[in-house]
Amino acid sequence: MKRKTAYISLFFIFCVSCTPPPGYVRPSSTSITAGYTPSANIAKQADPGGVRNRIISTAQSLLGTPYRFGGSKPGGFDCSGFVYYVYSENDISIPRATSEQYLKGRRISKSGLRAGDLVFYQTYRMGISHVGIYAGGGRFIHAPRTGKNVEYTRMDNPYWKKRFRGAVTYL
Repeated sequence: MKRKTAYISLFFIFCVSCTPPPGYVRPSSTSITAGYTPSANIAKQADPGGVRNRIISTAQSLLGTPYRFGGSKPGGFDCSGFVYYVYSENDISIPRATSEQYLKGRRISKSGLRAGDLVFYQTYRMGISHVGIYAGGGRFIHAPRTGKNVEYTRMDNPYWKKRFRGAVTYL
């Protein structure tokens, strides 16, 4: 029991130490991992008009924004509000609700994902309940949940990997 308590304590200390303070915005030029820059990854693929680069840049500028249920403005976002805001800032009209974003987009395979596409998950109820923006390199940017901030997450993270339900593009 003591060992379990120690592991839980270490987990919370790690989470708190890795979480940026409220209102923190990571500069868009900063890479989340050494040797990886979303712009370089996108540049390998055709991006007419640079819309995919702009979507990722907009999403990166919002890293650290707090989660807020029903939020769709830089003061706080829920998952679909974050995606809705990023797309609308780039003059792309999409539905506000997660399930509608999934239904109205053009389905693509996981292997066909490109930066700026949307990835969908089943987190707490039947069907689609979470969305993020694919950033390339197996990662997506999203507003995870209450108490967390907009962040990068790896798609191969065990929690997200088993909950992946599909991807769409509006580009």
